[in-house]
Amino acid sequence: MIISLVGYMGSGKSHISKILSEKINFKLIDLDKEISRRNKLTIPEIFEKKGEIYFRKLERETLEELLATEENLILSLGGGTPVYYNNMEIINMNSKSVFLRASIKTLSERISKQKRKGR
Repeated sequence: MIISLVGYMGSGKSHISKILSEKINFKLIDLDKEISRRNKLTIPEIFEKKGEIYFRKLERETLEELLATEENLILSLGGGTPVYYNNMEIINMNSKSVFLRASIKTLSERISKQKRKGR
């Protein structure tokens, strides 16, 4: 079974996915971290050097590959992942998706904190 966590940046996907994967003993994969690992570049570096269209294609290919696995998996997705191509459709067809919702105030506070930390 694959459980995909979706939501805006700052909604808690990374935090919740870690806790959930430990509680139910599923492997955790953060899609952005997986893309970075495979390409040996950070996401900002991929955007800067190759552009957003290139990144979105990599994201789609990696997403499709991960959703095809038979492993028990928690998949933490980037905030923009569901918006491109028919990504949300394949996420829903191949996993149980959970949308993490937070207020604009909470999202704003969390993103501001992350930027101050340099994340």
